[in-house]
Amino acid sequence: QVRVLLVDPDIASPGWRCGSGRLTTASSGCEGDEPVVEVPDIVDDAIEEALRQGSHIDVLESPTLRGVVNGLAALLRFR
Repeated sequence: QVRVLLVDPDIASPGWRCGSGRLTTASSGCEGDEPVVEVPDIVDDAIEEALRQGSHIDVLESPTLRGVVNGLAALLRFR
């Protein structure tokens, strides 16, 4: 589960949603986890899922931070 989602506001990427709900940029990332559904923008889907989980979303405005994150990153909850 995601505690904080770090997002570059200028990034969008097509990808796939695995049968378990996991998002991936390569359809091979869902091997054995069918059905696989193509999604037009996994960044948007990741934001929606993070909001459903009650996660905090940080939109990165700094070019330096955008370069470090490279589009999308998450800080996970510790259990």
